[in-house]
Amino acid sequence: MSTRPGEADLEASEFEAAFLLVDIRGFSRIVYELGPHNPRRAGVLARSFWSKVEPIAKSLGGDIYAWQGDCLLVAYRGTPRERALRALKTAQEAHAVAWQDLVPQCWELLTEAAHEVQYAGTGQPPSRATGFAVSSAISDGSVIAVPRSDGKRYTEELTGDTVNLVFSITKAVAPWHIGVTKPVYERLKGDEFTKALVDQWEERSLVLCGAPRNIASVKLPMLDSPVPDIKASTASASASPPSVSSVPA
Repeated sequence: MSTRPGEADLEASEFEAAFLLVDIRGFSRIVYELGPHNPRRAGVLARSFWSKVEPIAKSLGGDIYAWQGDCLLVAYRGTPRERALRALKTAQEAHAVAWQDLVPQCWELLTEAAHEVQYAGTGQPPSRATGFAVSSAISDGSVIAVPRSDGKRYTEELTGDTVNLVFSITKAVAPWHIGVTKPVYERLKGDEFTKALVDQWEERSLVLCGAPRNIASVKLPMLDSPVPDIKASTASASASPPSVSSVPA
């Protein structure tokens, strides 16, 4: 039973969607390298990335369900094929933003910090070998949205194997890769617009969330064939997005 005001009339709901998680790899290392010299630098870097990625996700009909300093979870409703395509398109564009904009920006901040330490003659300069990289994952299935409210704010916490799996896959794949579950891969493989792209993916089996899982992964953004410009359907675009959400348990 809820003990927080405003929760008594709220009920958990179940829905199906494709879930995309975009993760900044090694962000704790970036924070460590930049933090001692200027704690704001790492935060500026993360904000710069998410300020570009969030509009991309929303323009493709994605509902942002969780945000942390180093990762973003987005849900895409619609038909299984359509939502898989839109999640993949978002991942590709997010990786492109990271590769084109954030890798150079991270290098500049690390170089700037190194010069400051060298000039001052004190402290240990940051390693410019530390780089900005991302990885992503897509899973598809049902989740339970558990409402939370303190009487002033409303949030939803997503629980279930689908979201747990997308977090596990993102950590399992290498930087600059996107991993997808087997059902998502089959939908992408069977689509004429993404056949050339999917042919580059590697299929493998991993133990994730305590069970063997078949996934496919591909390195991004170095792609020969771009994902087609998929727009959100009227139904998925008109769905009411959540105000904010927390990371699943």
